[in-house]
Amino acid sequence: MKFGFRRPSLRKRIAALTSWKRVVRHSLGLKAPRGMGWLTNPRKAAYNRVYNRTTKGCLVLLLALPCSTLLAVAFLLLLLTMSSYANGIIATLKSSSIVECRDARTGAFKRLISVNNAIDVGCDGETIAVLQGNGLVYRYDAQTGAFRGSISVSGKPTAVQVTGGMIVVTSGRTVTRYDARTGAFIGSSAH
Repeated sequence: MKFGFRRPSLRKRIAALTSWKRVVRHSLGLKAPRGMGWLTNPRKAAYNRVYNRTTKGCLVLLLALPCSTLLAVAFLLLLLTMSSYANGIIATLKSSSIVECRDARTGAFKRLISVNNAIDVGCDGETIAVLQGNGLVYRYDAQTGAFRGSISVSGKPTAVQVTGGMIVVTSGRTVTRYDARTGAFIGSSAH
């Protein structure tokens, strides 16, 4: 059992939001109401109750910091959310027309990728996905920066993630999944 402050993990947070178990549970409506964990899984409910009372979130420390430090922390969190890690490469959306790739360990510059009207960027070990304002997702090789192809997304897409060999595009209340290597449609679900 852990005591003290919890360490946030962006990877675990994204994995929890994009898990197939969560999608199935939400689409079938098999969610129990809040507070009913004692009926569905008493052992897990007891563990969670103790865990939540013996640990604190890391944001509790931020409340005691001065304003200038809070601004610096907010800026760092913004940089972390705009960057995506891929096998030692960080792909960052520098502007709506430039994606910058750097080595994750040393921060050394790797390459620039020119794009048009980009909204969001995501990458994994093989693919960098750049969401365009016109509803296209451009796919690039993470190691070489070579163009792999584009995906046309219906609706008004707002975010893109690349995880587990899939490109996940969010459009309003719809999440659409594509194969990261081929760009083939896998499926979609509405929330």
